[in-house]
Amino acid sequence: RLIDEFVNTIEILNLDEFACEEFGKEYARLKKIGKMPNEIDLMIAAVVKANDLVLITKDKKDFKNINVKIEVW
Repeated sequence: RLIDEFVNTIEILNLDEFACEEFGKEYARLKKIGKMPNEIDLMIAAVVKANDLVLITKDKKDFKNINVKIEVW
């Protein structure tokens, strides 16, 4: 019940067409400069960027070459 209540209070963002477009742009840019991150991290960042949000992370180095707004908590 607690999990259902929690899930109903949040919005789940998807890897939609806008996020895929951001992923593709950033993937091409990073590949060109030889700074390829983990693809899962890039997918997360693409969803964040496509939704004009700030990525909250404990490990900033995973996203250091990706063009996305980041806050370390």
